[in-house]
Amino acid sequence: MIIEKGTPIKIVCQNGMIESGHLVEHTAEQLVLEQLDKSLIIVQEPYRNVLAIKILKIKEESSIVLDKAVLPKDNPVYTEPVEIDEEFKPFVRDESLRTKKLAELHMLRANEERSKAAELLTSNKLKEMPEVQFGTPDFTKSLSKYPKKKARSSG
Repeated sequence: MIIEKGTPIKIVCQNGMIESGHLVEHTAEQLVLEQLDKSLIIVQEPYRNVLAIKILKIKEESSIVLDKAVLPKDNPVYTEPVEIDEEFKPFVRDESLRTKKLAELHMLRANEERSKAAELLTSNKLKEMPEVQFGTPDFTKSLSKYPKKKARSSG
């Protein structure tokens, strides 16, 4: 297949390199691509080194005038020319407002956490005392039947 000069293509080489650009020259000895930044890529022996060539579609800019005469009469969307009152103004986010809002959110979150912690500290009261049974040991039983005392840690 013959690829015309100036056709946008993408090539995949054996070493894993993938490049795209407009074809400048294509011979058995070399393949030359011009990239968007006007740099050139030269592939030596393309029949041995190039695995695949993808031919990209050429995007042509349309010069259609949106007017009653150009558009079909049965198209309800474009029956009248469009008039724009205001120019397009890009939305620019003010970062100072964003940081202010974030700081306010952090302060609200901190206040909420403080109130929850205070509520937990005040609501966790001892409601009743645990029962403790005191008695005298029965020396007729062996010592293995009595539970061992828990060692107190000194610290």
